[in-house]
Amino acid sequence: MSQFKNIPYIPTAEKLADMIFSKLKKIQVEPPKRGKKKRSDYSFYRTLYFRQFRFLFPELKSELERIADSFPVIDELHPFHKELIDVLFGIEKLRTNLSRIKHTKKAIESIEVEVSRKLGRSQTAEEAKRIRQEALGRVGSAIRKLEKPLAELISAKIQLSKVPDFNLEQKTIAFAGGPNAGKSSFVKLVSSGKPEIASYPFTTKELICGHRQNRFESVQLVDTPGLLDRSLQERNQIEMKSILALK
Repeated sequence: MSQFKNIPYIPTAEKLADMIFSKLKKIQVEPPKRGKKKRSDYSFYRTLYFRQFRFLFPELKSELERIADSFPVIDELHPFHKELIDVLFGIEKLRTNLSRIKHTKKAIESIEVEVSRKLGRSQTAEEAKRIRQEALGRVGSAIRKLEKPLAELISAKIQLSKVPDFNLEQKTIAFAGGPNAGKSSFVKLVSSGKPEIASYPFTTKELICGHRQNRFESVQLVDTPGLLDRSLQERNQIEMKSILALK
């Protein structure tokens, strides 16, 4: 299976905030057992907030790390896949968005250290409440700033999930030419690939990979979108996929 089809779920900024803060609200401190001296307000809130922060920061950092690690390491990809990412989404755009996620994780780590220190030094319930409120505000702000990066990573996941399972070491035959030239019909006839067949331009919008087993070897056949007779600069994203497959 293509490594791009294994990219796991990526939440929007809103869903990420909902997930974190809804779980946070469920964290409580058990009331003191009957017969024991009633816990002071300060002791209660300080204990509660420390417990909540011990969940909040590790949980959020773990989720941000999971998102950043969801995509294959760009520098370790085959040149074909790098160029395909560039055609489908933009390789620098992907780098930038992943970098924003990693930068936010570091910012959350800094907030965690600062908040833990302040709460440890607090002396009243009111001070502890203020520290918690400020911390949640800063965390919420950091998540909101990820609205665009997360939305674009979701888009990248959708685009890259369409990449077929190419074996870049296997003998490959790519079929290219003008629209409606019969490429898809031929690939469907002689291989395991199942391209859509219709009588309008750009029926094939993606690279479609099929396989044919000969007596001595398996051959990979690639159906590519149709190419119109125009310059490279005028070609659209669909055509650029064909150009890349031919390279």
